[in-house]
Amino acid sequence: MGGEMRRQEILRLLRQRGGLAVRELCDYFQVSRMTIHRDLRQLERNRLVARIHGGLVSAGQFVGESRCACQRALLPHQQSRLLLPSGEVHFCCCSCAFQHLAERSPKLLWVSDFMTGQTLLATDAYYLMNSMAIPCCQPSILSFAEEGDVLNFRSGFGGAIGQLEEALGFLRLEQTLKQD
Repeated sequence: MGGEMRRQEILRLLRQRGGLAVRELCDYFQVSRMTIHRDLRQLERNRLVARIHGGLVSAGQFVGESRCACQRALLPHQQSRLLLPSGEVHFCCCSCAFQHLAERSPKLLWVSDFMTGQTLLATDAYYLMNSMAIPCCQPSILSFAEEGDVLNFRSGFGGAIGQLEEALGFLRLEQTLKQD
């Protein structure tokens, strides 16, 4: 089965089930994870699906909801929020929120635990930076409520662990390297 036919079948399955796991798509089509990830990237670029950790949901589930400045859907397990004097601003991930921190003076910053979606203050979170897992924007910065979770996740995906100041420093360094 060619890529276009496979993507059409993925959309058909998604309409039936509401959400799909990458693993089940690999089994269904008898193809590699990389093949499925390429298909999902194409569907996401066309705004037909929203990728979530380990799978996808229909982009239609997010119609009418806010989107990040980068135009990605706001998913519960990744989004961050800044509380500004003018109100709340939502971002799809820590990377986007932290990039906008320098431009604003937030009263509070919240992040979501990558494993559970639990909301917590950014100062209380542990961050995994530059891992092989890039579920959203780059550079990859994932937030966790529990130190044990971030340690376990790093064992499978690599990266550096730190708290808010280290994550902000990592992002500043990445932005500096991009400009050079």
